[in-house]
Amino acid sequence: MKNNMVSILLSKTKPADLPLIQGDVIGVDRGCAIALKNKLSLTMAIGDFDSLSSADYALLKKSRTPLKTFPTSKDKSDAELAIDWAIEQGYQTLIVLGFSGGRLDHQQALIQALFKYKHSGLRLQTPEQTIQFLSKGTHVIKKEKPFEVFSFFTLSQALVSLKGAVFPLQNTKIDVSSIYTLSNGWVNQDPVELTLHTGEILLFRSRLF
Repeated sequence: MKNNMVSILLSKTKPADLPLIQGDVIGVDRGCAIALKNKLSLTMAIGDFDSLSSADYALLKKSRTPLKTFPTSKDKSDAELAIDWAIEQGYQTLIVLGFSGGRLDHQQALIQALFKYKHSGLRLQTPEQTIQFLSKGTHVIKKEKPFEVFSFFTLSQALVSLKGAVFPLQNTKIDVSSIYTLSNGWVNQDPVELTLHTGEILLFRSRLF
């Protein structure tokens, strides 16, 4: 491990995602070909590689990138296997790119996987948005470009307070049916203070389209 940060390139990684890459790079299936065709050096290639053409697989072998190859039939997705490996290596920040734009069930599985890993440094990212897990405690949410709004949701139950937001909350109970937490914002440039008294949430920060 060269860095404490790693970018995980999934099969739906697009050219617009490439400027978001930080730290080491893990290629997952077709994400390997995308990385190599853009002259990126891979720390590891992980997957069953069923989405790679024979030419792309030959390119991957020629690059001498370390490979972790798994069968097509398995209990975890290739993305999970890549996240598992990155966490085992001790990376503190994990940026998953190319998670959207394909099958909605795969996208939903990755979003829910944030609750599985409960890792504050793991985030799903596109040029327009980022999603991360937050657990009990107080979290400072800064207004950072290009994000203009934020939302949060839970798959269980949570007790939340929100200070400094356009729509503040005080000891408010939310559950899986609560969707009024969509599209909140910052007052001027001041950070928002989000306190999770109990429970856990996913924080979405998004650019307005």
